[in-house]
Amino acid sequence: METTTAQQEFLQRLLTVAPEATDNEKAYLGGLLMYPEWIYDTPLKPSDFFNNRHAKLFEAMLALRATNQPIDPMLLAEVLENAQEGGALLQYVGGRTYIAELTNSVPVAQNTHHYAEAIRDTSVRRQYLHALDNARVAVLDESKPIEATSAAVESIIGSVTMEASRGGLEHISGAISADLARLDAMFEDGVRPVISVPMFLRPLENVMHGWRIGRLYYVGGYMHSGKTTFMIQGALSAAAAGAIVAFFNAEGKTEDVQREMIAIAAGIPSDRAATGAMTIAEYNHYAKVAADVSKLPIFIDGDKRLDPDMMFRRIRTLKNSAPDKPVVVFVDYLGKLQAPERKHKDLRGDRRLTMSFLSDAMKRTAESLDVCMVVAAQTGRPEKPTNKRKDDEPRRPVAQDLAESADLERDADVIIYPWRADLKERDGEIVVAKNKINGWNGSVPVMFDNAARQWREMVTPRPTNEADVTWRERHE
Repeated sequence: METTTAQQEFLQRLLTVAPEATDNEKAYLGGLLMYPEWIYDTPLKPSDFFNNRHAKLFEAMLALRATNQPIDPMLLAEVLENAQEGGALLQYVGGRTYIAELTNSVPVAQNTHHYAEAIRDTSVRRQYLHALDNARVAVLDESKPIEATSAAVESIIGSVTMEASRGGLEHISGAISADLARLDAMFEDGVRPVISVPMFLRPLENVMHGWRIGRLYYVGGYMHSGKTTFMIQGALSAAAAGAIVAFFNAEGKTEDVQREMIAIAAGIPSDRAATGAMTIAEYNHYAKVAADVSKLPIFIDGDKRLDPDMMFRRIRTLKNSAPDKPVVVFVDYLGKLQAPERKHKDLRGDRRLTMSFLSDAMKRTAESLDVCMVVAAQTGRPEKPTNKRKDDEPRRPVAQDLAESADLERDADVIIYPWRADLKERDGEIVVAKNKINGWNGSVPVMFDNAARQWREMVTPRPTNEADVTWRERHE
């Protein structure tokens, strides 16, 4: 008896083995045990695992991540053991012995992200096969008009396509429900979340309305332009306003940063604070300011080996220590951060790719941890005037001036430049070159006190008793 084409296809489907990547699953889980921080970049969900034991192990790892606990074999076993009475889930996944064996199944730990890609690829293929079976059922249902059949097939296949894109189109109803739930919780608790922290310069605060939580700010400038001073003053002001402040400095020692911070707050040159070349009155003032600053919630990290993974973990730990407080993170500066070892092969030593990765990491840190990231970045030297007219001055910086990668401009929510046309002069501006938060672009007039190393609001009348200061009229 001959079989029909449909019967042959049905038999072929029964004989087809579903795509799976069991070896890659074992290698990936073992890699996470060796490099636990990689789970923060995981593109996977438990349902992506073909082997259900591996899915349960991955769920337990995610549970450890959610509670800010390290992912190690002992804690992983405890989570599984406590999940069901009698440790049934731990025994189901193979017990402590199987967990210990996972690290031995990793051919090359640095390839862990490639194992994840293979797992996800096979997961999507399985979903497509399942969707095709469902689509076939819909097509063979002759009770429905062809228009309804077409719509059903498109919906079945389209749902898998959206899942494959992970982060593609999503219906607005989900976002609306989440937003209403957030507002309901606020009204029930009577607590309004802090969405911004005040800036230290009043003219800038008036137009920017503070450092916005969950956003990425770039503070641009070339060497000696005053961007580090701007960052330190911003950190001091944010802490004084009640925010938790983390200050990462990848090019100086922690003690140098704290001394610079106190010196700027006191209005005393940091080199004099370092050498002790101060009058008694200056020392007393410095000591008083130091005592005040020491009470602020400021945490400094001067690790020269700093990479985005390390920074993410440290910020997360700091945020978890005071979950009801806004967190503002200052990074001085982006170009000094290192790429983590897991990315070296992908970046191939390419500086542009490295800067693009670092910028993306800053953006993801701001969004996923819900903190404000304020990151210093280099620009090129200011352009020289093309002609010799007396009133000519260098152009104000624009968003595209951030150096080394155009992705910095793309990732930034706000780009700010502390700027002076001539570093010998006091008159300056804070240029807002990009602003995705409230759309305000322009500049506000400020002045820079070279002696005290401080950005200050413009004063009226301007001082006339200092011979070393040359004031110029602003060019509107």
